[in-house]
Amino acid sequence: KKYINSEISMIIGYDQLENFKNWKNYKSILETINIVCFRRNNKESLLDDSIFKRKINYIQEFNVNISSTEIRTQLSSNNLHLIKNSINPKLIEYIQDNNLYA
Repeated sequence: KKYINSEISMIIGYDQLENFKNWKNYKSILETINIVCFRRNNKESLLDDSIFKRKINYIQEFNVNISSTEIRTQLSSNNLHLIKNSINPKLIEYIQDNNLYA
């Protein structure tokens, strides 16, 4: 509601998109924001599912070896040295200061 005149996008990996129907209020999310999805390994598109036809923008050929799940795991285990090349140091500091994955 605060950004009523703005267009908001959420970037997610394909693994999260496959699970998207299990998210709380997923239909409301689809109505409110655009979703950008990184597809890896030429996985089949979910665009055939009518719920995803409207707002899913796929990024093809995403070949960066990074995983948000792995990053969260390392953050919660305090293995910051394993992700220091994947995340901006200021973001790591913010996450720590706010106990986001504690």
